Amino acid sequence: MLPPIVPRFWIAAAPEGFQPTRSDVQTLRPGVARDRKHLERMLELLEVGAVWPPEIIRYTLTDAAEAHRVSESRHLRGKLVFEVR
Repeated sequence: MLPPIVPRFWIAAAPEGFQPTRSDVQTLRPGVARDRKHLERMLELLEVGAVWPPEIIRYTLTDAAEAHRVSESRHLRGKLVFEVR
């Protein structure tokens, strides 16, 4: 027997007023100020390994097609960066 479907909640960056198309999804906008106190707390969390920055994959412009394939595969975690110089 399958487990019952329960509503799930994600904290996600979304434009103000955004409404998801699915009824079992709710977006929340956490109130995080960009001040010294919050930035120092983020640094503490980073130092203990509780959070980590996204992986950055660098591509040259000649590898743009490969970067596009990675992006379209939806297996990307992190950021794609093109090195131009």
